[in-house]
Parts: sequence; structure tokens; C-alpha cells
Amino acid sequence: MHGSIAQVHVDTHAAAIKKQPEKWNKERAAQFLNARKDGWFASLQPGTQRYIIERCEIISFKRNALICRADDQADGIHAVLEGDVRAFVRGEGGESIFFRCLGPGSWTGISPILDGSMRRTKTLRANSPAVTLFLDRTAVETLAADRDGLAALVGLMFEINAEFSRLAIEARSDATVRTARGTSQGCQGPWPLRRQLCRTRHPSLSGGPRLDGRRFASIHE
Repeated sequence: MHGSIAQVHVDTHAAAIKKQPEKWNKERAAQFLNARKDGWFASLQPGTQRYIIERCEIISFKRNALICRADDQADGIHAVLEGDVRAFVRGEGGESIFFRCLGPGSWTGISPILDGSMRRTKTLRANSPAVTLFLDRTAVETLAADRDGLAALVGLMFEINAEFSRLAIEARSDATVRTARGTSQGCQGPWPLRRQLCRTRHPSLSGGPRLDGRRFASIHE
């Protein structure tokens, strides 16, 4: 498991990465993520939590290490356990533009797997020594094949995009609408997402009424 990302990192950043850092293990990662009561992982059913922890890897990165690159194949999702991870997007001229900070408890990488594009949209770099929990794409897709697992992953995608929307609103940017449309692409996506998302009702991230997938999809139309 995790062979593709390991291959990329071993080839280009061999000195930057050490698997299973001594300070962290799977049990401690689960305890840490569960302690964040308002976080995505803590909201999951025990069986789903157990599935993720059993199949994940804990990886450490040295300062300035490249974690993944925009346009690379989306090979899994990361949860930051420790450190300061920075996300960058590619500008129109190909330049790298700072996007946001990802601190402990932050998840990233789910959207390109669920929407079927399978290409990362952001470059992630460790701005300090960092540790992440990594769940590879095969494990994510297996989880998504189950209706409850899919609902959990869609909830994570909504949570990540809701956080971006909050930042966009604070910046008085029109990116909020673009983000909502991008998220709703999942309603037209492949494999189980296309079949199930639009008939699944998801809790509102803002604590308001539950959100119907079909109504959410209308944003894209």
C-alpha cells in the first residue's frame, strides 16, 4: 500500500521523508483526530474510523519537503497531524501562488478522487517538520463503494470546500460561487458518486437544514 506516493517521494525527496515517525503511530493518530470533537474524523462511525486507521500510513516530512505536486495523479488523501503545511495553486502564467495553511487536523486531497479528475489541484509543501496520516486511493475508493462510507467522504469534501468558501468570503472574493460549482461537479462524477450523491441527504455544515444533493447540484446548472 502507498507504493505510488512512496515511489515519487523516494525518487525526488529521499532525504526528506521517514515513514512511521517514532513520535507518532496509528493509535496516537486516532486519539488525536478524535480529540478534535468538531472535526470530520470524530464524527465518523467507529467502523469507518477503524477502517481508515487500519489502512493508513503515518509519514513524516522534513522542512521544505514536497508532499505532492499540482497535476500529479491523486493517489490518496492526507490529514495533517503535526506541523505547518502550505498549499499552493498554479497561476495563469504557471507561477506558484500561496493558497492557504494546513495545520494539525486539516484534511486535503479528496475532491479529485470523488469527482473523477484524479489530478491534484494544489501543491503541498511542509513549511516546518510535519507529519501526515495518508490513506491511499484504493482504500478511499473501497470506502466510497459503501453508501455510508461515500456519505462520509462527501461530508469531508463539503467540509474542505466550506472552509475555502469561508476564506473567500473574508477576502471578498467571487471564488465562493466557483467553489460551490466545483464541488457540485461530484453530482455528475463517475462510479458510485454519480449514482449515490444526488439521492443522499447530508447534514448542513453550518448547522442549518439538511442539504439535498439534487438541490445542491442545481448550483452547477
